[in-house]
Amino acid sequence: MQKIYKYFYQDLSIIEQSLENLVSFDISRFASLEEVESFKNIINFLNDIVKDKELNEYLWLDKQFFNLLDSILINQVVSSANKQEIDSLIINLKLVSAALGEGNGLARYDVKNIIDCINLSKKDFDYTSLIYSLRQELAGNYSRDLVKAIFVYLQKVEAYKDWEIKDLIVFILLLNIVWKNFDFILPVEQEYILSLFYYVSIFIGIPVGSYLKASIHNTTNNPVDFVLKNKIFFEALQKNIEVVPAQEDISRVADLRDVFVAFISNKSTPNDFANNFYQSNEKVLKSVLIEVLSVFYGLKQANLAEKNYAGEDNIADDFDYQQSELLSWFFAKEEWSKIESYYQQPNPLVPVGVFLNKFNLFIDLNKEEAINKLVEFSEFLKSKKLLSADKEIIIFHESDGQFHWNDQIFS
Repeated sequence: MQKIYKYFYQDLSIIEQSLENLVSFDISRFASLEEVESFKNIINFLNDIVKDKELNEYLWLDKQFFNLLDSILINQVVSSANKQEIDSLIINLKLVSAALGEGNGLARYDVKNIIDCINLSKKDFDYTSLIYSLRQELAGNYSRDLVKAIFVYLQKVEAYKDWEIKDLIVFILLLNIVWKNFDFILPVEQEYILSLFYYVSIFIGIPVGSYLKASIHNTTNNPVDFVLKNKIFFEALQKNIEVVPAQEDISRVADLRDVFVAFISNKSTPNDFANNFYQSNEKVLKSVLIEVLSVFYGLKQANLAEKNYAGEDNIADDFDYQQSELLSWFFAKEEWSKIESYYQQPNPLVPVGVFLNKFNLFIDLNKEEAINKLVEFSEFLKSKKLLSADKEIIIFHESDGQFHWNDQIFS
């Protein structure tokens, strides 16, 4: 058994070469005729997928499972085969083949049976059939029952434990199903995935950035919603509790949340930060961290997606575009100077009051951190003479002991 990272340090070219070596391997002296035929079919199937990888529409998915082929075991079998090693190899090849969609001789479980398998209420199920069935679910429609069961499963999972390969493949498929249906899951589930399974999802090869970009585009139809959606995802990542391997042997780790803080403070590019973070030649870890930080920064800047669902005309409108820019700058204190610069120009298109009037759409006055930020922002605006010294964005009402928006400044 190995930790999840170890599987993904393999070079795909080495796996390809191992499979080629296996094609000519004579298994007939170790197995029955039926087993020989099954073995050859699996090898041919895997070889075809790897060789056609540039043409495969599911390449982004299949690459995740190429990494789980045990190239060391393959080479051991080819060089000095024994029955025990061959049996282990056949299990490895069958599991990976099922994950890649090969269902020859396998049962296709329906959603109810899949749920029973992953919550272990179904006894003595076939892991290979479960894996094949999950792969088929990825091509199917959204199932709320399955997604609910997946989140129950994920709450019990320690992503960085030692994994048996069959359990790891199931875990990877379940994460893929969640990300594929990201737009359909509940906001609290979206936040859960971003706070607990963001780094590991990118590490294993799930195109998280593409899913988030599509979600922002598909679920917003005006600049305010667009900025708000970026803010929601960005804040979820700021609560992330994952760890990042600091080197390939995983003897040292760092909290991803601390990495985010250091990255923002450093004000460098994702590429430069990753190169400094990993002093040695940790190619896999560097490429993953670059993607992790690029998506994070795109959400922070509200530019991960180019536009909202309403399209080019909506986001390109000068007033709406400038308003969305102001809102995105508000969320990051280090960007407040851009707000000052905007209002220093002659005749800014968006009046200060109109800009502030949008706050009540996405700021919750029941949260202490929101109150503190608005008070601090009020002082900033006053210091730059963008808000009258006797005005406040929010005011406290003795009658109910709550803060309320100050409608007098919204004009």
